[in-house]
Amino acid sequence: MRKWKAVVVLLHEIYGLNDHMKHYEKWLRQQGFEVVIPSLIPSVFSYKEEEVAYESFMNEIGFQSASKHAREVIEECSRTFERVYVVGFSIGATIAWMCSPMPEVKRTVCFYGSRIRDYGEIRPQSPTLLLYGESEPSFPVEEFIRHIKIEHVTALSVAGSHGFADPFSKRFHKPSYEVALSLLSDHLHIKQKAGQH
Repeated sequence: MRKWKAVVVLLHEIYGLNDHMKHYEKWLRQQGFEVVIPSLIPSVFSYKEEEVAYESFMNEIGFQSASKHAREVIEECSRTFERVYVVGFSIGATIAWMCSPMPEVKRTVCFYGSRIRDYGEIRPQSPTLLLYGESEPSFPVEEFIRHIKIEHVTALSVAGSHGFADPFSKRFHKPSYEVALSLLSDHLHIKQKAGQH
């Protein structure tokens, strides 16, 4: 059976499959990728419901269950595609990090995965890019970046805070979003013509 070239497994924030994820799905498809977005939570939350969404995820789902589901999706994708890339945002970034040791995962990009610091024992097996806003409210980003010395991992910060790459968030930071898209493009080796990844 012929395999397709590349797929991006896109892992969402605590808000679920919202306009932010649809935006990145559209952008990735324009670059020639297939995109799979597993639903890690049963409902979609608004940005005003941030606390409720976080509590719902932590109390009803959790990182272990969500990462198990993501691993199953990645394994399924690897049967159809030559290369599986994983891109995650916030909780989705931490879940992407948890999946990064899988041999099926060829590249990983994690946007503001603040809980990655709780899973320091993880060793990605392929190139992994961690992107943070300089003013992450939950932990000191620059200190984390200075101390994360793991093979295959590049950690960078840009201006802005948690949510800087979400065009629908009040924390959106357009210059950093543009830098992030450029870094994402470089990391995924996006070419001008679809299908060359």
